Amino acid sequence: SPLFGVIFSLQNVEDVTNDRFKELHSTPFEVNHVTSQFDMIFNCSNSEGQIFVKIEYSTDLFRSQSIENLFESYQQLLYSLISNPLRKISQLQILSQKAVLQLDGFNDSFYPYEKEKQLVDLFTDQVDRNPSGVALNYQNQRLTYQQLDERSSQVARMLLSLGVKSGANIGLLSGRGPEMIVGILGILKSDCAYVPLNTEFPSERLRYMLSDSQVEIVLTASLSATDSYELSDFTFVGIDQSLPYSSERIQTLPQISARLNVMYTSGTTGRPKGIVISQQNVLKLIEEPGEIQVLPSDRVLQWSNYGFDGSSYEIFSALMKGACLVLIEEDAVADVFKLADHVIEKQVSVMFLTTALFNGFVDARLEAFGGVRKILFGGEAVSSNHVIKAFNSLGPGKLIHVYGPTETTVFASFYPVDQISEQENIPIGKPLTNTRIRILDPYFKQVPVGAIGEIFISGDGVAIGYIGDADQSESRFLNQLGDRLYRTGDLG
Repeated sequence: SPLFGVIFSLQNVEDVTNDRFKELHSTPFEVNHVTSQFDMIFNCSNSEGQIFVKIEYSTDLFRSQSIENLFESYQQLLYSLISNPLRKISQLQILSQKAVLQLDGFNDSFYPYEKEKQLVDLFTDQVDRNPSGVALNYQNQRLTYQQLDERSSQVARMLLSLGVKSGANIGLLSGRGPEMIVGILGILKSDCAYVPLNTEFPSERLRYMLSDSQVEIVLTASLSATDSYELSDFTFVGIDQSLPYSSERIQTLPQISARLNVMYTSGTTGRPKGIVISQQNVLKLIEEPGEIQVLPSDRVLQWSNYGFDGSSYEIFSALMKGACLVLIEEDAVADVFKLADHVIEKQVSVMFLTTALFNGFVDARLEAFGGVRKILFGGEAVSSNHVIKAFNSLGPGKLIHVYGPTETTVFASFYPVDQISEQENIPIGKPLTNTRIRILDPYFKQVPVGAIGEIFISGDGVAIGYIGDADQSESRFLNQLGDRLYRTGDLG
């Protein structure tokens, strides 16, 4: 029927073999249907003081396990109702102890790592371990770990000479290239956080971001380029002005809770939201073992704009693990053919792409993926056809679908595509280590397996909050279920 697909039926007709029909005898007649008449029928009958439930369902729509889970939840709901009939409907429990343990098992993601480590310390460890190793590869330029350490130390000394205070937000206005990375590390070495500014943004948007994050000093790769911006009330300092300063390493002790950066997103209202990311948020990400782990032998593509969260994975996973970070020109970012040439020429082994660009590679330059060890893709709805085509060409162990809002620091879950069938939906997978993902109803109660609810994320990757917006932070970063949860707004 187009009007409804589910029937709940209670058969409470009196037994005809009562005193009024003493001479009649009845025998129940079971009618067996080969095809379900509706999507689902809950048929309940009352007999001898007991209620019997029979569920008829369409096997085209439901698996037997799904029906068993549904019936288990229905039983638990009845138990909850009987135990306290005055309880509000929203307070009734539909999860059995077995279901609760199963859901808790999905979030058994603890993995020990050195939380007291600082990103700068991890970087200098790599410098000491392999000073002549190539840290950055851009066009025909190569910067070793030793050179990158020295240049970033000069920037840090310059900033300190300008009187920047520990924990301050420093603007960074730069295009792609080594100077961008030098600037980021220099800011971190001065015990400050960087606010990445897109050079393509109009002056009005940049002004808002700088004012909102209370930036006083903006580090730039090109002082002459700043003349086109109407931002004369901010102090701009060129990265090249640091060259006269000593390149001797600075010994600083930044706090683990210190800000790493402030990432601005467009926001649902059109006003950019500044998301405060801590050092521990990113430390947790780069210490991830397994599927998305970067190895010292890797060559990591730096594709994401440094103003977007994907860059945190690319930059810090590479430089804190002793790998080579492969930088690209701006004109190759959205050009599948130019980007594919870079991937092949620079022998990229780890890369992250949005789903749309991944689809473009599969359609036009799938062969470019051949030498890549790990291909991470996500951020948009997945095309199963493109994933199937890529999987059939590349095989298992290479493709990883990732999911995560900026507020949870790049990635919160992953799904390795190690097998796939036709017309299969690609899930977001399971939580990364030290990450918990819950599917909740409007009353912050976990829903059963297979039910729809809102995705909430917690763990070491959850950001500090929105800068200068306590109300928005309070509405999206919630203390519920004995945890600090980020409310994604996504359904799962």
